[in-house]
Amino acid sequence: MKLKTCCIFILSMLSSSCGQAGEKSQPLIVGSDKLLKYYEKFKADAFGIGRVLPERDILIMFGETKTDAFPLRVGYCAFTEPRVVVINEEWFNNASEENKEVLMYHEFGHCVLDLDHTTDCNDFFHIITCNNPKSIMYPNVGWRGYFENRQWYIQELFSNKKYFPGLGNSNCIERGHEHGR
Repeated sequence: MKLKTCCIFILSMLSSSCGQAGEKSQPLIVGSDKLLKYYEKFKADAFGIGRVLPERDILIMFGETKTDAFPLRVGYCAFTEPRVVVINEEWFNNASEENKEVLMYHEFGHCVLDLDHTTDCNDFFHIITCNNPKSIMYPNVGWRGYFENRQWYIQELFSNKKYFPGLGNSNCIERGHEHGR
């Protein structure tokens, strides 16, 4: 009940406007300080490679992420107005810094950049899971090697190309909308 009341208050604040008619205000990004720092880093990484982020209000919060259909889900993007990123707080508090950044950037990929999932994998043999995905938009968290290949994942996330980690800029393909969110 407390979470619902808080969300209603925040959403009502997001929908009210203090500007004059026709005046475009800055996007409003609100949420937990523990989570907002990842948005600031995400924004700085986008700026660092010349990407301008879409202007969109976003609520970033801890909340329930698991459902009967998705019992292992630790985060998701709700495509509402404003967009809402929801992260499982228990998972977040126990996750490595690497996995926290992967999850946050993945969800911002959905909510901010309108990206879909991709299941492309660099592992030669992978049946159930991938330990070396070709995109941060891979649907599972917990893979290894993100920090070692971070520059490639950032390029892939903020560009219209897929950069394969460790293979260099000449080994890329144009990105299309692949799979559902």
